[in-house]
Amino acid sequence: MHRPGRPSVREEVCAVAALLDSDRRHTIGELERETGLAHMTMLHIPKERLGMRKIASRWVPHDLTEMQKWLRYDAASNHFESYGERRGGFLTPYHYAG
Repeated sequence: MHRPGRPSVREEVCAVAALLDSDRRHTIGELERETGLAHMTMLHIPKERLGMRKIASRWVPHDLTEMQKWLRYDAASNHFESYGERRGGFLTPYHYAG
């Protein structure tokens, strides 16, 4: 049952989704300040409710589209072929200082 004066979970999720749609670089702290929600709630909504993860300082959808899966497969195949052509010298072009 919804208590008067308190936003519903749906409204909270929609508010967070709108903020992330406008700028995916929001931090959890920024989202907390913008929405007034608790820290644990802000950890839960993007990950569990919206299915997003923080990668390279941006919130991105966790699920890959079919096209993204095929692009990843293609990139992995190209790397595998490159490894086979070099016969074990895969890391030779990279020089390590140490």
